[in-house]
Amino acid sequence: MTEPILEADGLVKDYRMGESRLRVLHGVDLTVARGEFLCVLGPSGSGKSTLLHLLGLLDKPTDGRVRFEGADAFARPKRWRDRLRNQAIGFVFQFYHLMPDLTVLGNTLLPAMIQAPAALWPARRGGERTRAMEVLERLGLSERVRHLPRELSGGVMGMVRRMPRAESYSRRTWASSRNTFPPYERMPSKTPSPYRTP
Repeated sequence: MTEPILEADGLVKDYRMGESRLRVLHGVDLTVARGEFLCVLGPSGSGKSTLLHLLGLLDKPTDGRVRFEGADAFARPKRWRDRLRNQAIGFVFQFYHLMPDLTVLGNTLLPAMIQAPAALWPARRGGERTRAMEVLERLGLSERVRHLPRELSGGVMGMVRRMPRAESYSRRTWASSRNTFPPYERMPSKTPSPYRTP
């Protein structure tokens, strides 16, 4: 059996609405194998986005656990989760969330800029830019690298938003709250995961 990359055990999520409590998730169990694609279906308001937010570590469950490569994510420090989101989880939101004053290339490079220590970014910028340009070329966006989001169609903005970080162009986990997926084949990671439980 393929080793699980993402697991949820008994996920519960409650929201407080004044004096009342709304339970959106009622003990969800889920296992995602490495390389597996899956789709979460349900009517509006059934908790699909809430589940994805918990699996993507954007929100904390009321009860239950999320494990990434065996590590209990919410038992680890917030800084560990922040680094995991930056380096290993890709998100496709219902809205584009592009920085309006950055070009297509700038938005593509942004996650790598956030990950790099400020003192090291000038030395890394050239290599990151080259790799970003290669992937933008593969996606047919090389003519758009200097365009701002307001100059792009909705489809192109969606492609830019789905770009993973410029350093590795590989995400081990994708979370989407709409019917979109990464626009290219997943590439295997060449380095051991720093998130695996020893």
